[in-house]
Amino acid sequence: MTRILYDAVLKEKLPNLERTIELCDEEGHVLARIKPVLDPAQEPQISEEEIERRFAEHGKT
Repeated sequence: MTRILYDAVLKEKLPNLERTIELCDEEGHVLARIKPVLDPAQEPQISEEEIERRFAEHGKT
């Protein structure tokens, strides 16, 4: 497994790690999906399926 440090530079590029992130190449092909590790004390306000549906509905950025 490769481990990447979430340092100041990466925090600027990925400031919000509360949602699934897709890493894409220059052509838009998805290379990987990263799901954040949530604090177990936090209850999600919407399901992961709803998040994915909304993401798909609004397109990839």
